[in-house]
Amino acid sequence: MVLRRLFGFALVAAAGAAMLVGFEGFNAAPASAYSSSVPLTIVASGCETPSWKGKLSLGSTNSPASLMGWPERKVAQVTGTAKYCVTKLRAKDSNKSADYYLLEVATSWTSKFPKNPNDKYYYGASGWKNSLKSSKATVKKEFDATPSFKKPTGDKTSISIGVGIAGVSVSATQDFVKTASVTRSSLENQSASWKSSDVTSIKRTDLFFTQAVANKSVPKYTVTLTRPYYTYSFTTAKTKTCHPYVPCYYAQIPRETGKSRELVIVR
Repeated sequence: MVLRRLFGFALVAAAGAAMLVGFEGFNAAPASAYSSSVPLTIVASGCETPSWKGKLSLGSTNSPASLMGWPERKVAQVTGTAKYCVTKLRAKDSNKSADYYLLEVATSWTSKFPKNPNDKYYYGASGWKNSLKSSKATVKKEFDATPSFKKPTGDKTSISIGVGIAGVSVSATQDFVKTASVTRSSLENQSASWKSSDVTSIKRTDLFFTQAVANKSVPKYTVTLTRPYYTYSFTTAKTKTCHPYVPCYYAQIPRETGKSRELVIVR
């Protein structure tokens, strides 16, 4: 058992005594499950579920895609949804000079792959980025955000990552599909951002930014969520490379017309 002094009051924490928080946001199934060292109050929350579209690629040099050229039909893209749940929380404290807020961005990714097994050769890694900015300046130089992390080695697909300031600590579970990493690309006293290279490698992330602000001031957070959304136009052209046992034919050649879309949420 560990005794901590937090904001002028004592908190007794044991291995099983951390507060487990769960909630349902707008248009949402349960969006959050994390442990906190102090009670947290939800100030504002909600979810959005936009779709995403993956990148098309010719694949490896030994794949049917590169041996035979693009098929006559337009290649089926990997698609899916990104369920974003953004929550502003306030930590309980007795500090008279500052208040402590947390902004949580929980994202669940789903992926739908084409039924034709050869279509997997046409998929290219499709990355994402999350960024946020607070309207209030941090006081006492107390701020932090979820650090960079990656899938554990071996068969494990989940990892718990913690973040905290001045005794307010939160630990959240990150779930992977396969080997991948999430990079915290920036951290300043009013902002943070994260990115990763491929949505199909990650099942769920739960990212936090926390800061101390002037007493009785309430920060407003602007969150920009960038997801892959590749669009193409197609032109007909004769394939340049033909398989020895397959005659040359005319194919639909894709031209990239878009890469991503942004969703902006204010809490």
